[in-house]
Amino acid sequence: MKLFKKLTPFSEKSPREYPEKIYTYFVPAPPRRKHGYREKAFDKLAASVIARGFKIVSVHTESLNTDGSSGIWIILILMPLHNEAAQLDLDELQPYSLTDDSEIIYEENH
Repeated sequence: MKLFKKLTPFSEKSPREYPEKIYTYFVPAPPRRKHGYREKAFDKLAASVIARGFKIVSVHTESLNTDGSSGIWIILILMPLHNEAAQLDLDELQPYSLTDDSEIIYEENH
């Protein structure tokens, strides 16, 4: 078995040896609609997470409904698959950053 490990061209550590990371993302509530919609910004973020070398271990959600804000928190538990992913600053995963003047666009599904 030791010989096989020496010949393996991949990282010396197995993915389980890298610590899991937690990433949170807030999706504000959309305007009322008759049909569902697709959250494209989150889709792009999830694709970016996978492309950067992470496995999404689990997804958790927590709704928020206050007088000032409503929406849903999405919590991703991520497993780095290689050293570069393990060293990555998760702030770099943002596909873009929203400013106060930005408009969130939702795609309606009919």
